Order: sequence, then C-alpha cells, then structure tokens
Amino acid sequence: MKFRIKDEQLEKLVYSIFDEEDVQRQIAKQIDEEDFDPIIICSSTDFNEPDDLATKVKSEYEDLENKRCEVSIFINVDEIEKIREFDPNGWNPYPEITPPEQKRYLVFTEYEGPHRMNILYWVDLIGWKDEHVIAFRELPEPYEPEEEQCPFS
Repeated sequence: MKFRIKDEQLEKLVYSIFDEEDVQRQIAKQIDEEDFDPIIICSSTDFNEPDDLATKVKSEYEDLENKRCEVSIFINVDEIEKIREFDPNGWNPYPEITPPEQKRYLVFTEYEGPHRMNILYWVDLIGWKDEHVIAFRELPEPYEPEEEQCPFS
C-alpha cells in the first residue's frame, strides 16, 4: 500500500529531504499503530524515540548525519491517505486506479442496460475508448488443454 501526504507543500518538503521509499516504509509502519499520532519522520533518533524510526535522508544530505544534525517532521495521521495500487489478480476500480502499462485488459463496463465484460486496449495518453469502464483487471492466461498420455506407452 502506498500513502500520500494530502498537503502538497508538506509532501514536497518531506521528499526533498528524505528518501521516498523509506518515508513510505515509515508511514506504513506507524499508520495503524495507536501510539503513533502524529507520524514521525526523522533523520536520527537521538530524542528518545525507538531506533527503528530513523528515516534515510536523500544521498546529498547523508554527510549531515555525521555532523550531529537532525531533521524531524511530525505529520498528523489524518493528513495522510492510503493510495490503492493496481492489483493484477483482482478488479481495479476505474478511474481511481489506472492501468500500469499499455496493453489489453479485461474491463467491466456499465451501461443503462446489463453490465458487460470486454477486452480493451489501454493507451496511456488517451485512456479507454469506452467511457463506461468502471473496473479492469489483467487478462488471464489463455487456456491450454493438458496433453493426455497414452496409458500403454
């Protein structure tokens, strides 16, 4: 699961200092814990917090850690939202989630009449040609019958 900081300026600030992947790891670790509100993103843990709360800073700031500098940002839990990610094995609601690559997908469409499933090609800059798509998923592997072996061979 990925997370987004709702305030764009705060998100820019956090990712200008800290490694994005490590920030995501820290948020995931703290978000469901009752003890962590606000979420703590910090470059070191010299202020009596557990050692595993240290978040990697971007490579251009790594040598600051040797100079006893510390950066800490506290973010209220309600300022962070979960972002759903593409699930290749399940239905993905569209447009909340968009396909990760240009190719054909099994799509579920909603019209005034009955729902339908189709196979449509996703194009990144254009999207679906059918504006009635409400969900999509990866195409399953094509069926290949098992070869039967002769019992006397």
